Amino acid sequence: MNVLVIGGAGYIGSTLSRDLWREGHSVTVFDSMLFGAESLLDLSNQPRFQVIQGDMRDQHALAQVIPGHDAVCLLAAIVGEPACNRDPDLAVETNLKGLVSRGLFSPAPVATMGSPTRKLS
Repeated sequence: MNVLVIGGAGYIGSTLSRDLWREGHSVTVFDSMLFGAESLLDLSNQPRFQVIQGDMRDQHALAQVIPGHDAVCLLAAIVGEPACNRDPDLAVETNLKGLVSRGLFSPAPVATMGSPTRKLS
């Protein structure tokens, strides 16, 4: 399977990307590298593994990279209060508006997520 991991250089994204690659999938990481990509250095020259530096807010770049992938994992986020406070506009654009506002993805209808069986308090 060809998998695109948007935000694949982050802590969770790099772990997922590595696991997918080890399972035999072809993995493309699309990440702004805002916090670096050291976690992927050992995979950068491996077959079935590609790293593309790009910003998930760039609709044109995403439209270029998404075709040809069987699955897309959206993990791009600005995480933690210090990082969000450092650049609130970036945090809102990335974490809240993301891909949905750009018309590239839409959230799944609630019905496909199942119904709660008990009330959480």
